[in-house]
Amino acid sequence: MKKTYTIKIMNESFNKIISKKLGNISDIWQKNEDLSIIETISSLEQYFQKLAINNSIIKSQLNEEFKRYQASLYHFMLYYLPKPNHSFIINIKKSLFFAAFIGNNYKSLQISCPIYFSEESMLDDLNKLLNIKELKFILKEIDINSILLRDVNSKIVNILRKINKKHCFNLNQLKEIPYANYDLKKTLQMKGSQFSNLRWHLNKFNSKNYKIELVQHTHIEKKINHLIGKWRRHAIREREFSFSDVRSDKFGAKLVSAMINMNNNDSHDDFVFLNPDKCFFRVLKINNIVSSFHMGFPLGFFKKSTIFAHSIGISDLSIPHLAEYAQIDFWKYIYHYGFRYVNDGPSWKRSLEIYKNKFRPTHIQKYYWATLSLKK
Repeated sequence: MKKTYTIKIMNESFNKIISKKLGNISDIWQKNEDLSIIETISSLEQYFQKLAINNSIIKSQLNEEFKRYQASLYHFMLYYLPKPNHSFIINIKKSLFFAAFIGNNYKSLQISCPIYFSEESMLDDLNKLLNIKELKFILKEIDINSILLRDVNSKIVNILRKINKKHCFNLNQLKEIPYANYDLKKTLQMKGSQFSNLRWHLNKFNSKNYKIELVQHTHIEKKINHLIGKWRRHAIREREFSFSDVRSDKFGAKLVSAMINMNNNDSHDDFVFLNPDKCFFRVLKINNIVSSFHMGFPLGFFKKSTIFAHSIGISDLSIPHLAEYAQIDFWKYIYHYGFRYVNDGPSWKRSLEIYKNKFRPTHIQKYYWATLSLKK
């Protein structure tokens, strides 16, 4: 008990140090735990508006149709904001970085770069970021010797392999992360023998004549979280998941609940990123119980994109064939809104890879997580 209390005091102390030091850096946005989700989104939008005014290079890239998996503010909100410790966005020269300290003792720093002018300039800007005196102080105080650079392409990896002496980091480890990509039209047609397994699952589900309802009412967050908890227990017990981090899924439930409430109050027009064409979700009831939650967003920041990132797909695994039915249901929904391609993210387990192959990806896009050791 005493040890736990000591760690808590230490974390609170580090929390204050990090917040104060980061606050002294220009062109930065950092998470504020005192803000509601709506206030947080408003704060993020103000930051991006200011960024677009002050940086013409970043402004031009904000309006590009990016294909990078992390090129969306929703990516930051789902995968960085839910982290228990500090998360922040920072602009360095021609690059925009998403980052978060993670772990009980802030022992790791994760960074990704959704916007950059070139791979070479991005790594130069990362070097500038890590040499900012306030951040250098934090890294030294917490004793962080390495960082995780997420979602980088093979060209960045090749540059990292021969990084020169002017950079403050070296490549230490690589982990390949394959992302499944789909042509929606091809998948939804489900023609040919390659889709026979998927058609079999859908036929089996439809033969049960379940009562299926679309849910979009307020106070839905609690029911989605109950579904997420049930899915997690089943995945760990029966689907080879030794651990399943569902913080982003629960944040997605919170975000969906906020969107529904705002839409009901007719006040969402003031929030660019809460407009209906920026985030899509489907919550299904099966026999009067919330049993499926899917969510995603177009890649890019401001420009309308035909590429969709399918970020959350949770179904009650105790209902046979529901996962396949709910995913096709969601993809039909987004296809109706003009999306042509889907990036369905990585497969962390072999069982998940087998599941995704049922929908026949048109290609597998390779990304890497690169662990960088900091030079002393």
